[in-house]
Amino acid sequence: MSMKDKFFERYNFTEEDFQITLSYHKTSIYKAKEYFLKENEISDKLGMVKTGLFRAYFINEEGDEVTTDFFEPEQLIMSGKSYNEQVPSEEFIVAVLNSEISVISRDDMNELYQKVPAWSQICIDSAEYKNQVLADRAKEFQTLSATERYIRFCKDHPLVYQ
Repeated sequence: MSMKDKFFERYNFTEEDFQITLSYHKTSIYKAKEYFLKENEISDKLGMVKTGLFRAYFINEEGDEVTTDFFEPEQLIMSGKSYNEQVPSEEFIVAVLNSEISVISRDDMNELYQKVPAWSQICIDSAEYKNQVLADRAKEFQTLSATERYIRFCKDHPLVYQ
């Protein structure tokens, strides 16, 4: 099911709602290794991955990159805490592959909430989904072996595995 179909089915979008939504989104192209967000920047945008792959990571005290998330096609890309609280990001988000995303600024998103009220529920649902993913991930760390987690990761994220 396409993203458009999901909006119409789950959120009772009208064609006008969808066209208004599209008018606020701008397509951005990122080359591999190009940053969507760097550590200490305040996130003022979010996006939907159309093609490609992004990785979120931070640098630990030993100077190692620690991957915290991947963003694949049809996934929302953002640094939640930085975007929502307008605080400096603690992570980097970088394109792993040449990628295309649909981007909307924070200011435009606030306008969109007013023009298409369903967006408030979409954002709530997205946050709930992300929280569930994190809870499931924490449970897997407690109940699955490293090998089992790796096999599941490769199965669930073939784009990353390639």
